[in-house]
Amino acid sequence: RKGDPMQQLLIEELSVQAIIGVYKKERVTPQPLVISIELDIDSSAAIQSDQLEDALDYYVLTSRIQTWLSQTQFQLLEALTDALLDQLLSEPQVQKAKVKVGKPQALKSAKMVYCIASKEASDVQNHYQGSTSPLACQKVPV
Repeated sequence: RKGDPMQQLLIEELSVQAIIGVYKKERVTPQPLVISIELDIDSSAAIQSDQLEDALDYYVLTSRIQTWLSQTQFQLLEALTDALLDQLLSEPQVQKAKVKVGKPQALKSAKMVYCIASKEASDVQNHYQGSTSPLACQKVPV
């Protein structure tokens, strides 16, 4: 929306656990992931009110991400990254999201393998039902 104050919210190196991978050993035990999130948010209501209920609560957001990852499983880092973007964009204030998801145990010879991707809210807004609960939208067949 033109004219609304836009700000960036950055969350760097969030440590989470997830079932991720294609190999048998990866499908049994959650592995550590490191997630960095960059969000372009409409902060106009929060700026005017200076109240948490009008802001994107990053504590609640990261808790929901951790819960969501504990309840899902992915084989590919690319699929997890794309699904995470969709979850973040379900937040009404988020206009654009960029994530960097790192898997430290992917290669013994490398410190980390990353998948980096970004999306805008306009890319996904028509693919979700009208759920108002952040990180709780269900995909609808297109």
